[in-house]
Amino acid sequence: WDEQSSPLQNARSIFTSLSEEAHSCLVSTIGEKRVDLSLKFLQSGVKWLSDAVASALNMVIRSWSNVTEILESTGIDVKLPFQEVTPEGVIFVAQWALLVVVAYWIIAFILRLVVGAVRQALWLLKVTFAMGMFGLILSDAGASAETTAIRLAGLACVT
Repeated sequence: WDEQSSPLQNARSIFTSLSEEAHSCLVSTIGEKRVDLSLKFLQSGVKWLSDAVASALNMVIRSWSNVTEILESTGIDVKLPFQEVTPEGVIFVAQWALLVVVAYWIIAFILRLVVGAVRQALWLLKVTFAMGMFGLILSDAGASAETTAIRLAGLACVT
């Protein structure tokens, strides 16, 4: 079991190798000091934003606790599944949300490629059938009028 790698481990290793290649490309392009400074700036921005979102959500939870007290006094049992939101929890949820959005984009792109390929294959099949019907109409000079009419109707239905 330990020797087999799961799809999640494969995806993680692919993502790690891609990020290392992107980091080395950035370092070679703009320099290591600028890349490190940019990463520190990005990390501090994410930390500030997650602190702000956690603080805002905690304010909402506190105001919701007042509503739950009112509802509990009327006999309705209402409990929140959590009492406090941490910045790490906000970052965790944001990472998963970002993963879902990226997965959606990838799936939509792949689906668009498959649908385009199927449309092209069906168009090619239609053109092949139409050319075959046209060739059959031209090559069979001894066909009756009814047979030629049916062939023409088939050609008209395809095009």
